[in-house]
Amino acid sequence: MWPSEAWATWLYDAANIALIVGLITGAIATVLIVWMGNIKEAYLKKDLASTNARAAALSNDAAQARLEQERLKAAVAWRRLSLPQYTSLVSALKGRHMKVWVEWVDSDPESTQFADDILRALGAAGLETHVFHGYERAVGFRISLGLSENGKISENAKILKEAFSSVGLHFEDWEGRYPKNEIHILVGTKAPLF
Repeated sequence: MWPSEAWATWLYDAANIALIVGLITGAIATVLIVWMGNIKEAYLKKDLASTNARAAALSNDAAQARLEQERLKAAVAWRRLSLPQYTSLVSALKGRHMKVWVEWVDSDPESTQFADDILRALGAAGLETHVFHGYERAVGFRISLGLSENGKISENAKILKEAFSSVGLHFEDWEGRYPKNEIHILVGTKAPLF
């Protein structure tokens, strides 16, 4: 019969040894698979945490960039009276008797537009307005102190300033060389960003 008894014994022993080696190799491979899988998972978690931290930092950077963009938009946007500001300003000044000069830089369209918004509100409130638009250079938004005869700020200037402040219009006090009790609003060119 084929194979012989010697060959059959040798093949039987070799197959058993191969089976034992295979089982040991399988057991070692299983241990290595579980062990290395855990190590890979730890690296994956570490990389995921790092990626999440970078994503959070990038998200924060994007939010800061959006805020900066909005700040720059606001900085370069034309000054205008919104409808609620216009309405509040008119109602705060309605019935007051005062003369107000509105002055602006004639060569600056933004200054001209903002001065026009203010003139319309003051006119709608019934104030006596006068204009001067011959400035070549002036910066900012200013309201003169409107000093009275005793050197104090006139009551009308206080009322006007309170009305402008109440609608969120920020201005600088200005001591122009004007006759006593005259109130002047200077709408200069928008201040530069730097």
